[in-house]
Parts: sequence; C-alpha cells; structure tokens
Amino acid sequence: MRITEQFESLGPILKLPGKKTFNNMDREFLEKRKKDLNAYLQLLLNPEMVKACPMLIPYVYDFLENKAYSKGKGDFARKVPPLIAKSDIDPEHCRVSAQLDDNVDDNIPLRVMLLLMDEVFDLKERNQWLRRNIKNLLQQLIKATYGDTINRKIVDHVDYMTSPEQVSDYVKRFRDSYWPNGILAETPPRRDKSLRMRTRVAAKTTLLGIMPDELKHIIGAETTRKGILRVFDMFQHQPLNRRLACVFLEGFLETLFPQYKFPELFVKLHSRSPRVLRYSQKLRSLHKR
Repeated sequence: MRITEQFESLGPILKLPGKKTFNNMDREFLEKRKKDLNAYLQLLLNPEMVKACPMLIPYVYDFLENKAYSKGKGDFARKVPPLIAKSDIDPEHCRVSAQLDDNVDDNIPLRVMLLLMDEVFDLKERNQWLRRNIKNLLQQLIKATYGDTINRKIVDHVDYMTSPEQVSDYVKRFRDSYWPNGILAETPPRRDKSLRMRTRVAAKTTLLGIMPDELKHIIGAETTRKGILRVFDMFQHQPLNRRLACVFLEGFLETLFPQYKFPELFVKLHSRSPRVLRYSQKLRSLHKR
C-alpha cells in the first residue's frame, strides 16, 4: 500500500515525480527525476515529518534497511497475462556445466572444470543466457587452445600425476623434507611478518598472472580477480587446510590400498569425533519429534 493511501493527509505534501511512457532513459530526464526523488526522500525522512506522523517510522526503517527489494508491478503489468509460462528450474541446472550431457563420458573432465569455475567465479549467479554463452565461449577457447582432445588431455594429465612413478617421487620428496639423510628435520624458524606479507603479495600476483586474458574477457576482469582472491582467502584458514589435507590423504590411501577396506575404517574413526557425535545426537532428537 502506498504511503499517500494510508496517510491521506500527506497526499498534498508528498508528490512522487512523474514518469514518462517513452524516452524514459533520456539522460536529462533521468537527472531531473533523480533530483526530484532526492527531494521526495529528504521530505519523507525529515524529523518533523516523522514526528508529525509516527506511523511512518516502520516504513522509514524498512526503507533504510539494507536488504534485497522485490520489484513490484504496475497496474498495467498486473493486468497483462505473462507471455512465457513460469518454469521451475532446478538450481543444479543453473550451473554452467549443466549445459553438458551427463550421459557422455567424454564430457566428464570438462564438466568437472566447469563445476570448479562455477564455484570459483560464482557463475551460477548469472542469468541463464549469459551462462549458456559462457559455456559456449569456454568450449571454443579450450578447443582453440587444445583442439578436440581437451578431455583426453585432462584424463592423461591426471593419469600421469597419479602414476606409480609420480607417486614414488611424491613419497621421496615427503621423506626428504621431513627426514633428510635419514634424520628427522628440525622445526624451521617462524617467518617474520614482513616476509609473510611479501609472500602473500607474491602468491596473489602469481595466481592473478596465470589466468589467460581470453578468460578475463569472457567472464570479466573484476569477476576473475574476485574469484582468484576468493581461492587465495580460502587457503588462509588452517582448519580448512587441515581438513583438505586429511581428505586428500584418505583418498590417497583408499586408492593406493583398496584391499584394506579403508573407507569402513575411516567411517569408524569419524564416528568417534565429538563433532560427529553431537551431529548424530541432534539428528536423533529431530527424528524423535
């Protein structure tokens, strides 16, 4: 309900600037309307006005509250039936990777890459037309760079990184880092604040530098920058890093020693965690209700 409809005494005082049916995006008209709206708001928020009409306070607070506003419809828009039927779209279909066929195995590596881009660059927040074009442009960019073998290249790279030779090299590096020459390594000295800050700047610069310019043109330089910094900030939380290392270790052991039934062992170990116990108790209490 409009303010002037609820407070009839304010009708002659509060006047919203008029609208135009055509040329309503004209620069001169927009400037004039902006000034008129500012004058309207200043009059509405005037302390004397609020004091004279105390019932205005909830409306004023609601307007000043930082929230997402729902767009209303005018009288004409309410009377016109929608030209396109409303569709209920699953949020999962809002992802860029949803444009790929799930049933095609060759699409799985590329789909994983697009899912990662969804999370890093928050592409699922864009409209459907833009998501579809981003998907097409990304595929064209990848095809121009790697040809038609992008999925094969991803699989080959993963196979190489997890090959017995590479795993052996990882174990050797781990051993040499913690037990050089068969002796337990000493705890390295803690870096001072200035060195840590220089390392942070160097890491951010490296991350921002590895992104190709073509990708920045597709999703926007600012979106790319925010996505890269989001990844950097995520790795600044020690609990998350510890959790990530544990997940990698679990997956490594399950893959390397499938005969030892590590998944069942990990489930038993996790069940002893106080956090898991509290969560289980909460679930049981909810089921009893």
